Amino acid sequence: TGTDITGISKSETFNNSFNKKFKNFAAPSDEWEMELKRKIGMVWSYPRESYQKGESGKVLLLMSLDRSGKLVNVTMLKSSGFSLLDNEAKNAVLEAAPYPPFPSSWGAMEKINIRISFVYGTEGWWFK
Repeated sequence: TGTDITGISKSETFNNSFNKKFKNFAAPSDEWEMELKRKIGMVWSYPRESYQKGESGKVLLLMSLDRSGKLVNVTMLKSSGFSLLDNEAKNAVLEAAPYPPFPSSWGAMEKINIRISFVYGTEGWWFK
């Protein structure tokens, strides 16, 4: 379950896509998004044991960052049905932290929530 962060007054949530706009807040910059994805991609993998067993599925996580890029929470929203896959996705988000600080163009934004999907399959694996 998620943890409530007190003292955070302004936040936004992004659903699997960084290209949407919310209220007066511009979506994350391409550079910021690329750095976030790069950091996670460098530590995330398909667990060998799961691959050999033919385990596949999609893990949906909600990660929350403060303006400094600190990971303040990660919550599993949807399990793949396989604990090894679920744990690998969550551990990648934890291990990749800290993330880039918010760009100055985001103004007073204090927290961002990002829904991120990790897909494992026999045809390949990716996240978005």
